[in-house]
Amino acid sequence: MLLRGEEWPASDAVLPVLTLIIWGICLGVGILGLLLRYPRPKIAFKVPQPVLQALQVELKAEPMPTERTEQPVDVTPLPAEEIAPAPLVVAQPSQAITFAVPVAGPVHVAPLNQAPYSRPILPAPQPPRVRTLTFGEGEGRQPAPEYPRRALQERQQGVVQIQFVVGESGQVTSAEATQPCPWPALNEAALRTVRERWRFPAGALRIYEIAIRFQITN
Repeated sequence: MLLRGEEWPASDAVLPVLTLIIWGICLGVGILGLLLRYPRPKIAFKVPQPVLQALQVELKAEPMPTERTEQPVDVTPLPAEEIAPAPLVVAQPSQAITFAVPVAGPVHVAPLNQAPYSRPILPAPQPPRVRTLTFGEGEGRQPAPEYPRRALQERQQGVVQIQFVVGESGQVTSAEATQPCPWPALNEAALRTVRERWRFPAGALRIYEIAIRFQITN
C-alpha cells in the first residue's frame, strides 16, 4: 500500500512503460500490414489435355442385290392314295351275324309315313269367313255410337268401315277401321262403341264387317 509522502519503486515504473511499447509495436505492425501489399499465393489447377488419336477406317462398297429369280413350283397333283389313305379293315362282314337276337320269321320294316309310325295329318283350320252386317239389324246388341260434340259443331260427317272379331263368349275381342273416314274423332267414336258396348250370343269364333254412318239430319 502506497502512503502519502512515499515514492514509487523503480521496478514498478518500468513495467507500464514496457507494456505501452509492446502495444505500440503491435499497432504499428497491424497498420503496416494493412497499408503494404504483398503477393498472395495462387493455387494452380492442372487441366488434363484431350488426347487425339487418328483411326484409319476403310470403306468398302457393297454389291447391289441382284434380282431373285423365282423357281418353278411343281403343281403335279398327288395320287389319291397319298391324299386319303385307305381305311383300315377292322372286321370282315359275316353273314352268320345278322341280328344280335334271333327273330322268328321275316322282319318287315315299315316306312315312317305308314303305321305304326305315321300319324294322321289333320287339315289346317280354316279362318272363319267375314260376314257383313247391317247396322242396327241382325244378331247381337248394336247400340249406336255417340256423336262427338266437336264433330257436331264443325259439321263433320262420314262413313266408317269396321271389321271386328267376336269370341266364343260373345264379346268383341278386336276391331279395326278397314276404311276410315277423314275425321279421326268419328273413327275413334265408332271403334270405341264396337269394342266396349257391342255384344253377341255365345258360339264359335266369328268375324263381322259393318259400315257405321255419321250424318247430321238437321
